[in-house]
Amino acid sequence: MKKLLRIFSLILSLILCLSIMPACKDTTINQVALYDFETWKPDFSCIKGGQHFGVIRRNKDVEFCKSGNYSAKVMPIGGHINKYAIPPYFWFPTNSSAWGFDYQDFTKVDYVSCWVYNANDVEKNVTMGLVDNYVGFEKVDRLSGKNFVLKPNSWNELILPMNFDLMASTINYELLSSSNYTFTQESIKKIEGIYFSFLETIYEEVEYAPVYYFDDLTIVYK
Repeated sequence: MKKLLRIFSLILSLILCLSIMPACKDTTINQVALYDFETWKPDFSCIKGGQHFGVIRRNKDVEFCKSGNYSAKVMPIGGHINKYAIPPYFWFPTNSSAWGFDYQDFTKVDYVSCWVYNANDVEKNVTMGLVDNYVGFEKVDRLSGKNFVLKPNSWNELILPMNFDLMASTINYELLSSSNYTFTQESIKKIEGIYFSFLETIYEEVEYAPVYYFDDLTIVYK
């Protein structure tokens, strides 16, 4: 009798599993929400800034959230030490041993997307690209990025297609970790992050800096 009950339970479990499989199918299996800013850790704790970048705060005003309840409020200052300083940029790592995620392999990535709200009354420019090599604090190599013009007081979707031949044609060497650095096919498997760079370079105080809201940074696979 017990044996029959065990068999019956096994069959019932199998039927239940098969019946719920279609409902549980992940329709977004080809993409990863790398940073949606809904949690402080790891989303905000992983962000890295370039030299004299500015301020990034957690925003909970849903008017400036593309989805969910939070977004990243970005206020670039950058380069106020002198006018020849590097344009302000910050970046999001694609891996973290502390938080157990690793999306460095870009061999099958189709594009990277992000939503940015330009909370300014005029158009603004932002460049989106990949961090290829990270050595340590403020020491990175960046591939050539794509420039976007952000419409004022509205959401803008940024889409960065993966064209590595074009990206590798120009490498940002201002913070090169080594003089003999080169980009190779193996480098595509070790993309360290996604960066955003701004044209604005001289602001004395964060109160005068332009304001942007970032949300839903996503990696989409082929």
